[in-house]
Amino acid sequence: MKILPAHNTNNYSSESNLLKRKAFANYCRPKIDLVKTLVELLKLEGDEKILDVGCGNGDALIAIRNEYNHRGMLYGLDIAEGILERAVEADRKAGTSIKFFPGDARKLEFPDNYFDVVILKHVLHNVSGYPKAIQECRRILKDGGKLAIVINGRKTRLIFKKLEPEIAKILGVNFIPDADHNLVLENIPGKLKAFASLKVKKMTSVLRLTKIGPYFDYIDSGKDFWGDVREQQWKPALDFSKKYLESILKKQKIIKDYVTIGIAVATK
Repeated sequence: MKILPAHNTNNYSSESNLLKRKAFANYCRPKIDLVKTLVELLKLEGDEKILDVGCGNGDALIAIRNEYNHRGMLYGLDIAEGILERAVEADRKAGTSIKFFPGDARKLEFPDNYFDVVILKHVLHNVSGYPKAIQECRRILKDGGKLAIVINGRKTRLIFKKLEPEIAKILGVNFIPDADHNLVLENIPGKLKAFASLKVKKMTSVLRLTKIGPYFDYIDSGKDFWGDVREQQWKPALDFSKKYLESILKKQKIIKDYVTIGIAVATK
């Protein structure tokens, strides 16, 4: 069975999917505060010009503005215009004056040497042709500017990885969509050799659940990664996943898994 990168813009157009994945992360301990960690690793002083590529609903940029009193110009870009509408609305309500644009990470419509910081948070591994995206991010960075890439490590959601082959059989497909197949924390240094320097921070959280809901919702949030799957096809896959999770809970009294995340900060 083939393992393919998980690429589907439709999956990122849904704020519901995004919230399901974030709810899953909320049950991990220690809880990883990505925005706080980014601010610390980037040593933000408050006046940097920042671009968040794959900004989703804009929550990271809004937090940087409001929670860390950032005064510099903030930009958000996403290929999924549906989720970008949420970002624009959230910015309007928060009064954070962030500029949001639709766009593709592989062709950034910004001048050379324009940004102090570019952030790619759980995005790059889902980009088909990600080397071009890295090249583009480097191009628009000022000399001395920093690229921050948030990415999964290999020890992440191991239960889900065991489930995937069975889901593929149920759906009648000969592939498994794996966002971590080509690009993970462990091999990211080799992809950033064009930068002057690189620092990597690794963080591991343990997931412990006494109910299946968060894990089940996480699985459901990835439906579109499997291609054009109709609801009547997806339901048997979800039923199987539910029974599998329930069997773990019944046997072990707890669902235990891991989430490993890394932040690579590369300096131009």
